[in-house]
Amino acid sequence: MPNPGELLYGEDQLNVRYDAASTLSATDTFEARAGNCLSMTSLFIAAARYLGLDAHFQTVAVDPAWDHQGNTMIRYEHIVATGSAGGGRSYVIDFLPEFVVGDMDAKIISDLEAHALFYNNLGAEAIVDGRVDESLVNFRRAIRLRPKFSSAWNNMGAAMRRTGQYELAEFSYLRALDQDYANYSALGNLVLLYRYTDRDGEAAQLKERVKHYHARNPYFNYFQARAAIRKGHLKEARKHLKKAIRLKRNEPDFYIAMAEIHAAKGEEEEKLKMLDLAKKYTEGVLVAPSRQMSHRFWTTNGVNVVRNPNRQGRL
Repeated sequence: MPNPGELLYGEDQLNVRYDAASTLSATDTFEARAGNCLSMTSLFIAAARYLGLDAHFQTVAVDPAWDHQGNTMIRYEHIVATGSAGGGRSYVIDFLPEFVVGDMDAKIISDLEAHALFYNNLGAEAIVDGRVDESLVNFRRAIRLRPKFSSAWNNMGAAMRRTGQYELAEFSYLRALDQDYANYSALGNLVLLYRYTDRDGEAAQLKERVKHYHARNPYFNYFQARAAIRKGHLKEARKHLKKAIRLKRNEPDFYIAMAEIHAAKGEEEEKLKMLDLAKKYTEGVLVAPSRQMSHRFWTTNGVNVVRNPNRQGRL
């Protein structure tokens, strides 16, 4: 039976490549020969099912990371393809550079849920590009398909706020929190909305919840440290990293970042100690295969969990 991965992504075949900025349907990804992780996963699943292979969408919990694009802050998530490889084994195929599954948390989702993710992605891309009206159309499509989709409700609120529809923005943020009380992006956006509309008392109450979350979130402290390192504020970065390590001692990235601080200060011995600790906390985990043809493919005995110890604090 033909291997859909080789056919789609082989350099001497169709050579479909990864493009983080393009959310496309399976057909459009095939035509463009490029797409992001959702686009390429959709194409792979369509091809695999055509060949009679078992293939499903699977969301995975990646370590939290926030990227700034213009004036918009976006929370990134990841999706892969998975299925039965026979003999009690499963396979996973992913398309995101330096992809890491965080804390062994993965969930197979329906095609309808994946379709809602598709429209949510399109809406987010439209917001970044300043096409707010277009973003609203796509968020509505996502919510029609999946009414309890917390991220889509949050994004709808962000779009409504940009159009000056503050009551609808508040309604959307509250719906997002109703579906997922731990959606701290929606909570933070609601705080900003209350401040902007002179509702300081309500903003102050919610801010305490956000502050409490940040205080308990090691990755928030880690990315605060990363920002401080970029600015050359090494003392501040070290303080954040120490707190991150207290909250989660076994995260290799925290020690890698600490090693960077020691290296910048010329503290070679301390740098090596941090790198040794980073290595220690990556031992005993399953490492993903090397990337080939814009993707990685591997099989496991019922465990769809991969960790890549070579990444440097980014997705």
